[in-house]
Amino acid sequence: MNNIIIYITFICFIVLLESISGKNFNSDNVTITIDQGTLLGRKSLDFKNNTYYSFEGIPYAKTPKGTLRFKAPEPAEQWTGILNATNCTRICPQQSYGDGVDCSDEDCLLLNIYSKMKSELQPVMVYIHGGGFIFGGMNCNFKLSYGPQFFVQKDVVLVEIQYRLNIFGFLSLDDPKYGISGNAGLKDQIMALKWIQKNIADFAGDPNSVTIFGQSAGGSSVHLLYLSPLANGLFHRAIAQSGAVTNPWVTSRYKTLELADVLECSNKSIDELVNCINGTKMNHLLSRGLDRLRVKNSHAHPGNGKLVYFNILTIEQDNPESFISQNPEYIVKKGEFNKVPIIMGFNSHEGYEFVHSNPVKANFTDARELIPNDLKIDINSNKAFKLGKRIQELYYGNLTPSYQNIDPFIHFLTDSLFVQQIYNFAKLQANKYEHVYFYHFDYWTDLNKQDGYFNTSRIRKPVFHADDLGYMFYSSLKNYKQKDPNIAIGVHRMVKLWTTFAKTGNPNVQNDPLLNVTWLPIQTNKFNYLHINLSLELKVNPIEERMKFWENVYAEYNK
Repeated sequence: MNNIIIYITFICFIVLLESISGKNFNSDNVTITIDQGTLLGRKSLDFKNNTYYSFEGIPYAKTPKGTLRFKAPEPAEQWTGILNATNCTRICPQQSYGDGVDCSDEDCLLLNIYSKMKSELQPVMVYIHGGGFIFGGMNCNFKLSYGPQFFVQKDVVLVEIQYRLNIFGFLSLDDPKYGISGNAGLKDQIMALKWIQKNIADFAGDPNSVTIFGQSAGGSSVHLLYLSPLANGLFHRAIAQSGAVTNPWVTSRYKTLELADVLECSNKSIDELVNCINGTKMNHLLSRGLDRLRVKNSHAHPGNGKLVYFNILTIEQDNPESFISQNPEYIVKKGEFNKVPIIMGFNSHEGYEFVHSNPVKANFTDARELIPNDLKIDINSNKAFKLGKRIQELYYGNLTPSYQNIDPFIHFLTDSLFVQQIYNFAKLQANKYEHVYFYHFDYWTDLNKQDGYFNTSRIRKPVFHADDLGYMFYSSLKNYKQKDPNIAIGVHRMVKLWTTFAKTGNPNVQNDPLLNVTWLPIQTNKFNYLHINLSLELKVNPIEERMKFWENVYAEYNK
């Protein structure tokens, strides 16, 4: 019986794909008027040939240029005439990654909306893109991999937002005089959520049923919003995919940096430095401020004692406008987070694509390099030597670290860059709130990345960072018409789980033979999680040996 259901599901999926393959998604336009003005959108078709409407590049905040650069966003202004919301969206300033298309612009605080415009308000899902807080966006180039078709057919309104990145989104000064307190990119997300609360009903979205979700830096953003008092009441459910607030690439990616040298600005006073940075053209900031930025030892600027920081996350001084003003773990242990249902989880081999970019190399010779920076330990102590050996033994056993023996290093990066902190916070949150769901995405088909750069001996079919996205967003770069029923099943499961959670706060689906497992939340003494493989299975304690090891290490050294 199950084989028949699987076959029918696969055939229906292929038929739906074929039915839209010859359609022109841009054949009809539509206008809608909101408080800011009138928008021109376009009519499209989903996989069931149902109509939905696309509105792309809607400004949700003022352009953060000039004196607004690096500061918290301000509400968007009205426009005159009709705003064309069918064009390619500008992306926020970032370095080119060789795609041949450069559409970076500081006028980038924009969002996209996809809705069937039904008479009844539909649940809203707000997607926050990844990219390490350094690159990414939702313009037509990135949209090749973030098509809304799978979601809109499940009767939700999908919103995709952009936010300031790198130095534009995360520069901070420790003097409140300048209003550059940090976390501007995260405050952009707050402003987008406020815009959604005010306007989404005009697009048939329910402002009282908003789910935020994101992957990688987007997943960390979701988790940060989950902890921020500024986000209180702006969303009602959350899904953090492959990201948590204290992943090392969030909290310690950059040390204190002095920008004066690389921008050739005077550092005689903080006033001169701020004026110089604000007066530097965008492209010059990108080419010099990012390409040539040198990490230096922390020290004060001459004559003023003030420091300039470029961290991804800044713990701000406590005031009503602070995004976050306390240690994230302290916030959770005190139970002072936004208590709404949340899903958190990871992919099996997140670390694979970071083998070359990680500071620790696969052929390391000193095991102390494996010790996380946030552990309270003297790196030159005997304890550090012993801890490094313990970590190496956990992952390598008797194997020698090398690029030929790459599997243990991939597991180490997966845990140190992602899973350990995701696991830790999920467990802490579950001690204070009962609706914390956890998953391990281990699903492999030809839809996954096909990267054979490393010769993995034990990892035969690695599930990479971001492999889950291909089962949720339609990508014109992927071939969904392959004769593998597991592709259609994977798409069906992921979209249905996520949209069911967005509608109810509970991911469990009734009367669906392809989702015939009860996904239980984490309990105080039982770490339940959904193992998303070719089959679905509720399990306890993900990658138990490795997580228990790190739990004990942090308890031992960070007392």
